Amino acid sequence: MGTGRPIAAWDCAFNRATTENAAAYFDSAESLRALLPALTDPAEAPTMAAKLQAIARRRYRWDDVTQAYFRLLGL
Repeated sequence: MGTGRPIAAWDCAFNRATTENAAAYFDSAESLRALLPALTDPAEAPTMAAKLQAIARRRYRWDDVTQAYFRLLGL
């Protein structure tokens, strides 16, 4: 996400939550094959990539992640 590339993710609740439903999701080889053109489409891919990069910058900063682990561990 942080690299500014579109993402194809397995369709599960965790992946949808962490990408805020902004990625492309697949649940079989056929559905993955079907979404691959969208991941390289010059009209679609940059929009998805920008959304995902913004999510990563907002939600997954190293300082926030380490602080969350410290809180979880009671440190």
